[in-house]
Amino acid sequence: MAKKGADRTIKYWKILVKTYYLFPYRGQTYAKKKSAQDSKYPKQQRDSSLSLPSRTPMVAKIVVTATAAAVIILSLLSVTSVEAQQVALQLYDNAALAGTPIQELDHYNVYETVHLPNSTASIRLVASIDVSTMIHDAISVECSSSATRMPFMLWLDDHLVCQSGFYNSSSSNRYQMDGSSKTPIVILPHSRKEWTLYGEIWPRNKTNRSFSLEHDILLKMTTQQHPSINLLSWLRPTIPVVELKRLELTKQLQSGWGLYNHHSLQETILLPEGIRLGWTFCHNETNCELEPKIPSTVLPRRHSSHTTQKEEMEFDVAFPESSLTLRVRYDFDGEEMDLVFQTLSTNQEDHSHSSLRVWADIAYVPARSGTVEQGSANSLTVHATGLRSVSFTAFTEPNLLLPPPATATASRSSRSSSSSGSETMIHLRLPAPGSAITITTRTKNPTNENDNFKEIWRPLGMQQDHIPNDRFREVTMGIDAAIYYNLIYVPTERSLIAPVSRGWGKALCMPALRPEMEYVIFDWDNILVAYMMAKTNKKELAYSSLIQTVRSRTAKGFVPNFSAGGSKSQDRSEPPLGAKVLEEIYGKYSETWLVELLWDDLAVQVDWFWSNRRLDGFIVLGSDPVAYPNGHSTNTMQGARYESGLDNSPMYDGNFFRNGLMQLYDVGMTSLVLQECLSLVNLSKVIGRNASELEYRSEVLRESLEKLWDADDGVFSNQFPNGTYSKRISPTSFYPLLGNVASDAQAESMVEHWLMNSTRFCIGSRTRECWWGLPSISGDDPAFPKLGYWRGYVWGPMSLLTYWALGNYQHIPQVALAQKQLATQMTDMFLELWRTKGRVCENYSPHRDATDCTGDKFYHWGALAGLLALLEQEKVEQLTSSNYTIYNRVS
Repeated sequence: MAKKGADRTIKYWKILVKTYYLFPYRGQTYAKKKSAQDSKYPKQQRDSSLSLPSRTPMVAKIVVTATAAAVIILSLLSVTSVEAQQVALQLYDNAALAGTPIQELDHYNVYETVHLPNSTASIRLVASIDVSTMIHDAISVECSSSATRMPFMLWLDDHLVCQSGFYNSSSSNRYQMDGSSKTPIVILPHSRKEWTLYGEIWPRNKTNRSFSLEHDILLKMTTQQHPSINLLSWLRPTIPVVELKRLELTKQLQSGWGLYNHHSLQETILLPEGIRLGWTFCHNETNCELEPKIPSTVLPRRHSSHTTQKEEMEFDVAFPESSLTLRVRYDFDGEEMDLVFQTLSTNQEDHSHSSLRVWADIAYVPARSGTVEQGSANSLTVHATGLRSVSFTAFTEPNLLLPPPATATASRSSRSSSSSGSETMIHLRLPAPGSAITITTRTKNPTNENDNFKEIWRPLGMQQDHIPNDRFREVTMGIDAAIYYNLIYVPTERSLIAPVSRGWGKALCMPALRPEMEYVIFDWDNILVAYMMAKTNKKELAYSSLIQTVRSRTAKGFVPNFSAGGSKSQDRSEPPLGAKVLEEIYGKYSETWLVELLWDDLAVQVDWFWSNRRLDGFIVLGSDPVAYPNGHSTNTMQGARYESGLDNSPMYDGNFFRNGLMQLYDVGMTSLVLQECLSLVNLSKVIGRNASELEYRSEVLRESLEKLWDADDGVFSNQFPNGTYSKRISPTSFYPLLGNVASDAQAESMVEHWLMNSTRFCIGSRTRECWWGLPSISGDDPAFPKLGYWRGYVWGPMSLLTYWALGNYQHIPQVALAQKQLATQMTDMFLELWRTKGRVCENYSPHRDATDCTGDKFYHWGALAGLLALLEQEKVEQLTSSNYTIYNRVS
């Protein structure tokens, strides 16, 4: 050990004058650098959310010369080497990493053997590695369980670096993952100094009931500059306090019932066990509808707190082949679950041969395990190995119970594969129109009039009775629907997330071995849903969504356009909003640990834009080459368009792409990077970080944006390097107001001549063709009459960003009026289709006579348009509240 320590010391250690304190926390050791900012910012301001024991200085101030350094460092290593190549390990007697561990090893050596209690045990491991001496180096990770076929997932600094049993791990797929030889994880100046190694392991197929990390996973971590050194010897069984808090949040959210399969509304899943109940409608014994057409209306809502959790979802399911419509309702109340079916219409057809097949099994295999048994024709019981068992009972008329069909192979949705036999099911005739069948975990029928649970049939929306205004109640219902309809769980993300809409992701995700593992996170889409969650008091979900999106960053340090099960857009990002949303969330909840957790990641993102997306001082769009085969438009003009988030905007018509960059100074992206710098500066004061470089960049970007003012047209415009202004104007032209770049005269002129102009953005003055306002391209642009995706349709994120921008100029009456009118028109647009069809649209037609969505019909960020009404109300409450204190920000 001493020789290894000496080798790495000579190769990596840089002699710096630093002060370190080590202080214990819950049996862990957390090293924190004493910042020069300590004297400037009070301790309670920097770390108000942590209640730590009094700190005990362990290492005195070290002032050394280069010649004395090796001697001192070797003496330190001789004291601490006992912790090297060790991890903290927890062993569970179940497959869900749930409950109390049966064994905890605080100093597990990676070469040791652990004896397993049974064949379904699971292991969680955590460790850290100090990378502060490896700046500009890059880490590659290799691991394999080919000899034992052991399912596992390993994350290094939240990069999924190794997995087995969940995705196809062919070499071409492996290259897409962070930490591969093609995409090593770069250690950057703003990278956090201590990286966490986190693993979840299911040691199946182990006949000798033993496990060794080194032998069974064959884990190896090396750097590009020193590939002969295995960094396993650098591991320590410690993680930072903020990572512990993050683990606690993850465990908290992995609890209770939900529609957690991204691809199905026909399955409900109980976490952490993974117990799943599903259903299928069959026209006859052999013809089953595996994927019915959903819905004319979907109305889910949820109320949650630390002690209770309730969710309801009701929707109508049409089966065109049989002209049948079923109303399906899920009620989740803590650990109880009710599934109710009601026949709405049959068009007089004979459905005597039609039936419902209700089945149960374990989802997320191999990460979960269990067995299923059938006690009677109307009951099923699922036993989650090492955890609880759950029984399901069908309450219905006796004559509706049927024996299991002779052929039961189609009893399950094609989106799942059961771990139990196909004969275990509850087989039911359809109820007569107006009557119901209830499948429940309760011992009594919840729809019985004499039972306390008859409220299951109460009208939807009653949970919002505490909201005094009908308009706000409807908006809140729509936002809740948008969030909870899309809320899913996948083991790859370790927590609940809300992808943009159900069913997305297959084309972008690595080939999954089970369909429920297919999903996708989009950068600004999912960051904005975190903001929406926070603003509607869903704190834990907001934290989880923001963390998982920001931590989806690539090996180069930027948050990618998409991240899907280890596959990421390594060539491009999207509009950066993470720091702005983190600042908003901190302003609401004032919990410092989340800022501590994410500040470094977001600073690295800004570094990446500064180093890779600047052209002549402006931020531009780009798409980088990648080192592996890829079919997602990498290193092309279209790839750069995707980075804008405005995939086919007329602003980017043509081909002016060269050397990985779009040759167009981008007013929107420059404004958003400026906003990120400003937010990080504000947040740095909370946690005592040095943000002088970010302050400098803010000034540079402000000066650049001032040059994008087109005096002839009275608007901020994109500009080509030859000095020509682009005449394709979109709402991104208002984004410089986010950073207070515009003068008051410029802001008022833009509002009067562009935003409130009926021929352009139609706020307060509109026509039937531009009724709702703020189209994604100006109404006088040649692309507008034909409309199209980002070529005239109205989008929730643009409405929110424009609303934020106008908020900085409230002292100008015309701007204040425009902001209020924008909120009114966007909310009216949102409620129009929410009220009539239960839609939350990906985008909206600007036309007055539009009758439906122009994109996906249930895409969560469409609710941002309605959120503006709540922001307006919040603004009024803040201005009239004598107790309200505004979070002090720098702009």
